[in-house]
Amino acid sequence: MDSHNFWKDKPVGLGHENSPISVNILSHLKAYELSKDYTIDYIQSEDDVSQVINLIDEHYICSTDGSVKLLYPSKFLKWYIYYDTQNSDNVIIKHLNKIIGFVHGKTFLLNMNGKVLNVLGINFLCVHRNHRKMQLANIMIEEITKKGLIRGLQVGIFTGSKELPFKFSDVRFYHRPINLRKLVDMDYLSKKIFFNNLLYFEIKKKERRGTRRMVQQDLEEVQRLLKSEQKIHEVFTLDQLQSLFLMDNKIYSYVYENRSVKEFFSFYELNTLFKDGSRIKTAHLYYWSSDNPALMIEDCLVICKRLGYDLLNSTNISNNYKFLNGCGFLPGTGKINYYLYNYKSDVVEREEINYIMF
Repeated sequence: MDSHNFWKDKPVGLGHENSPISVNILSHLKAYELSKDYTIDYIQSEDDVSQVINLIDEHYICSTDGSVKLLYPSKFLKWYIYYDTQNSDNVIIKHLNKIIGFVHGKTFLLNMNGKVLNVLGINFLCVHRNHRKMQLANIMIEEITKKGLIRGLQVGIFTGSKELPFKFSDVRFYHRPINLRKLVDMDYLSKKIFFNNLLYFEIKKKERRGTRRMVQQDLEEVQRLLKSEQKIHEVFTLDQLQSLFLMDNKIYSYVYENRSVKEFFSFYELNTLFKDGSRIKTAHLYYWSSDNPALMIEDCLVICKRLGYDLLNSTNISNNYKFLNGCGFLPGTGKINYYLYNYKSDVVEREEINYIMF
């Protein structure tokens, strides 16, 4: 999010209490004055949505020099902004009527070390790079926090690549090559790894007979499969599962059925775009449940290859360690840190977290 100074008087920190820090969050919020060219607002039109999507495309996740960008499909972003609007809020900042800042907040149930809490998940905090000296990120954090308070939410959770003193965990990225030849030609994968490990990266021809797309009738079984034992995990309602996994939103959801539904896995698209116009079509593993993770990942890879993906990404969160060694995944350099707002928790091992943000 922003500099350490912003957080020094906020209700954040680590500890054994496993409880909220402050009962008066408003006392931690500041009033900011913006120049007359800037206005704080919320999404009100299709044009606003289009501007936010363009802002995220150009300024959300990209290298400092702009040579590499990560791109969410527009359809996915539009769905994310619109889905479950009764339980979500957003803040935009306009400069001369052009949107140059955005943040989204979503209400959901989070199990925190045995306590089920209504939590505000803060995501897609994005400021146009030409306006980043104006403390706009800080302003949007304060504004989305106020909106959460109106909903009665006292606790927030967010992730970020920047390391702050109160992170309670972190996860690292792993990459599973699918289209090896393309990745080598683009210098994403070294020729040495490619030529020395052809059999290791081989993908089988077909998924298991019982693997199929998830349908409406699977909802209750998937809800049962996604009940987690991790210390920190999302608690899914049936309505939420339907919105996430059964709408045409670019989250691909599959089950493995053998008399009954035994396994579930899902992934979404987040592509890498280079300055010369070339791109790596990338699937990101999302939630899953399986007693045989290696076979589940094999099926996932078959489907990703059929859909034209070049790469499958994962993190070492939750039970992912069960397939990261031995299924062709290579450790990456990217890292995501996990943070809580107004909740004191001790450091949590990444294997004990099953909460994934886009």
